[in-house]
Amino acid sequence: MTDTQWRRFEVFVQTSEEAQLEYAGSVHAADFEIALMNGRDVFVRRPRCRRLFVVPSEDVLFRTSEELLSNGDRHQPDLHGGPGDELPSPYLVFSKAGHRGPLKCAGQVEATSGPQALEIAIERLGIDRSGFWAAVAEKAMIGNEFADAESMFTPAEAKSYRLHSDFPVNKLMREQKEKP
Repeated sequence: MTDTQWRRFEVFVQTSEEAQLEYAGSVHAADFEIALMNGRDVFVRRPRCRRLFVVPSEDVLFRTSEELLSNGDRHQPDLHGGPGDELPSPYLVFSKAGHRGPLKCAGQVEATSGPQALEIAIERLGIDRSGFWAAVAEKAMIGNEFADAESMFTPAEAKSYRLHSDFPVNKLMREQKEKP
């Protein structure tokens, strides 16, 4: 049997040029362009957003504090790397201390793998290992530029938001039931 699921992408948003990049969630899409549109439609309907990035799920390394402490994947190869591909490349490292709040960008490091990027970031930034962590190679991220923000996000800001109470469903259902 063939796989009928679209590819899964992780979505990251940035609300302004000064704001940290934050993890928003995941979407399924046939390609990067559709993933950007799905990410916008799912995660950027109400909040302000200036940049949106998508990354194939298999290219994002997520780790809990327990997994980091076990050091089980410390020398895993780069998610994009092949045999002999050991040149360091830029990684964005995300963290959050507890269960609440978003997974925010803690910084950028040069590394040869996601696990190495996490180790370097924790040591260099002096952050406690507790919480939840993610690492993604910058070369895996596809997103819009700040200059494209108006055309990509303004239509959603102008769209009026209507509550379910704005729709007279109960009244219409009663009228349908009363019809012979």
